[in-house]
Amino acid sequence: MTAKKQDGIIPVRRDQQRRKTAENIFYITDLKETENMKFAFLILGNNFDREKDQALIHNGTARIIGVPSVQEAALTARKLYEDDGVDCIELCGAFGPEGARKIIEATDNKIPVGYITHLPEQDEVYNAAFSK
Repeated sequence: MTAKKQDGIIPVRRDQQRRKTAENIFYITDLKETENMKFAFLILGNNFDREKDQALIHNGTARIIGVPSVQEAALTARKLYEDDGVDCIELCGAFGPEGARKIIEATDNKIPVGYITHLPEQDEVYNAAFSK
């Protein structure tokens, strides 16, 4: 049986997918392990209130939370990890490497923590959008 490529996803086994990036790098995701994982995405902005600015999707296994500071994000991340059983935290690009390190520290480096960046060719676009 030949695997059928669809939208950049190449089936490998029934419980796995292989994703191909523009750089021809393949990432394997074991779907069995991730389907029950809990994820959180933290966004940073002065006007956010971490208690009010939250949204849940995918039956509560994925959430987005707005936080006003890296310090509040660290408290939130610690709670997500210790109390809510979150398995992975992603951060908006405003955290930068130092903010990401603070979140890694807050979670005792026990769960994956990543932060979003952009390509250098978009520097001007980002600067224009976020300097308003």
